[in-house]
Amino acid sequence: MIKFNQDQFENFGYEFHSPQFASDYVRENGLYIFSTVRDGIKVEVKLSTGNNYCMNDYAFPNPNYEVEWIKYDGQDVSLDYVEEDDFELYEAICDLPCSLMPYSQAVEDYTFNCVGRQEDNFGDNITVEYNDLDLRNYTVVDCNLK
Repeated sequence: MIKFNQDQFENFGYEFHSPQFASDYVRENGLYIFSTVRDGIKVEVKLSTGNNYCMNDYAFPNPNYEVEWIKYDGQDVSLDYVEEDDFELYEAICDLPCSLMPYSQAVEDYTFNCVGRQEDNFGDNITVEYNDLDLRNYTVVDCNLK
């Protein structure tokens, strides 16, 4: 079994998404960098959110952490390369996103910072719960865990 060390985690904040054909959700903008040594070679893996789009809908980025890049002895390599070269390492890399503590995507767990977008409230800043969110009159700027 290959053990990875978590070298870095950064949370850049949360994004509110209201896709046309799915439920509203919150996506964490963040990244993880993991590393291990395999047969004397340093392997680094960066996981981040929003690299792919769900159902090819560009307004609906994938909320899950996914492999963004892999460095094998300092060289960028693809996941396909790792699969061909070292299947055990490939499986360990694929298991990394499952090992992360999940963040809440439920909109009810957040408060939303909004700015007015209509003539009568243009520029007004408010903070509301999801139940009070009025997307016709306000634009969500960011959101925070309660």
